[in-house]
Amino acid sequence: MTQGKDDRLRRIIYGFSKVVYVICGAGCMLGLMFLIVVDVGLRYLFNRPIMSSYELISFMIVIVVFSALGYTETVDGHVTVELLVQRLPKRVQRFLKFLTSLISAGLFALIAQQNMARANALRLEGLISQILHLPVYPFYLFAAFGSALLSLVLLLKVLDVLRPERKA
Repeated sequence: MTQGKDDRLRRIIYGFSKVVYVICGAGCMLGLMFLIVVDVGLRYLFNRPIMSSYELISFMIVIVVFSALGYTETVDGHVTVELLVQRLPKRVQRFLKFLTSLISAGLFALIAQQNMARANALRLEGLISQILHLPVYPFYLFAAFGSALLSLVLLLKVLDVLRPERKA
C-alpha cells in the first residue's frame, strides 16, 4: 500500500472511531448520568426508583466501553508501562510495539469473532432481558463491532512500525 493510500485509510478509520466514540460513547455516557441522577432522585425523594435502571445501565456500559476502545488507541490513551521499554534501544522498542500491536490486533479480532458467534446464538435462542424484555444479542454485536474497530486501529499501528523511519 502506498503512503498516500495508507494515510487516507488511517484518516478514515481514525475519524470513524472518533465519530463512534463521540456519538455512541459520549451519548450513552450522558444518558447514563441522566438515568442515574433521576433514579437516585426518585429513590430518595419519592421512594420510587426506576425498576429497570440496573438493566439499562448494564446495556449502556457495554456501548460506552466498546465505543471508546478504538478511539482511545488512536490517541495512545491506553495504559502502557514504559519504565523498562523506554530504556531499550529504539529498534527494540519498535519491535516490541510491532509485536504487542500485532498480538493485540489478533486478540481483539478473536474477541470480535467470539462476540459475533455469541450474538448469533443468543438471537437464535431468543434471550431477552428480564424487566424490559429487550433482546440481548445487539449488545454482543456492538461489543464485536468495537473490538473489530480496535483491531483495525491496531493493525494500522503495525503498519506504522513497518514503515521506514523518517529522518527529521
